[in-house]
Amino acid sequence: MGNYGSNYTAAKEQMTNRQAAIKIIRRLRHNDFEALLAGGCVRDMLLRRRAKDYDVATNAKP
Repeated sequence: MGNYGSNYTAAKEQMTNRQAAIKIIRRLRHNDFEALLAGGCVRDMLLRRRAKDYDVATNAKP
C-alpha cells in the first residue's frame, strides 16, 4: 500500500473496487457477454458485510 495522504480511508478504496467491478460488468454486457458478481462479495452483500474484493463471473474468453 502506498502513501495516500490523510484523506485516504479504507471506505474509499472499497468503493473504488466495487465501482471497478461494476464498470467491468457493464462493459462486458455492452459487448453481449454475460457478467455478474460472484463469490464472497455476494455472500458479504447478503450478510450486509463489507466485501474485501469483488469477483466477476463471465462467459467471455480471456
